[in-house]
Amino acid sequence: MAYSFTTLNAGDAISRDTVVANLDGVKVYTHKVETSAIKSSQFVDPNLIMMPEYDPIRNVSTHVSGVYAGQNNGGINLNLQFSTRFNSGVGSMQFRQVVPKTSLQIKFVRPCSYLFQWWMNSFSKFDNASPASGETFLYVYTGRPNQVVQTVSALSVNESTSTSLPQSLGGFNSSGFHADIAQSAGTLNIGVCTDSTANAYHQAWGFSLEAFFI
Repeated sequence: MAYSFTTLNAGDAISRDTVVANLDGVKVYTHKVETSAIKSSQFVDPNLIMMPEYDPIRNVSTHVSGVYAGQNNGGINLNLQFSTRFNSGVGSMQFRQVVPKTSLQIKFVRPCSYLFQWWMNSFSKFDNASPASGETFLYVYTGRPNQVVQTVSALSVNESTSTSLPQSLGGFNSSGFHADIAQSAGTLNIGVCTDSTANAYHQAWGFSLEAFFI
């Protein structure tokens, strides 16, 4: 049977000796606890003592408290991403190019708040043409990059009007973030995309994602 503590009635004074006696009694009882005194149904969430799950391909670590992820392009000598007036479309809705190694599909097992942060070094060459001379946009998207209602956090990069400006003296170090709340468990598609009305390229970038389960 379960251990029975000393009975106290309403208004009784609690003495030190009574408290110590109860503590000592529990210590003695635990050395000879009976099976009938052990709760048979689950009363602890085993997730609380689980090790995190790590995906080395995507660099995603899934914990009981949330999800953490991050990537970068590896540097200027390894990868470049281009966004130009030709692959972005002119005279119609801009066609956005997904920036490699910034896109993730994350499964949330419960509601959460999340923060997506990114940085990028871009060079948007002034081209002295319309509709805009050397303007490049960077976006955070959720869902699909070309679905306008799911594209957020737009940032404009506009290069100097000096046509002779070399790459070594041009370019912008840009950064941004997107924070939101996932109201229910599900899958989040998120990343950075770009379009341009000029001839632009992005030579270094990275991002991090932090999600905290509610």
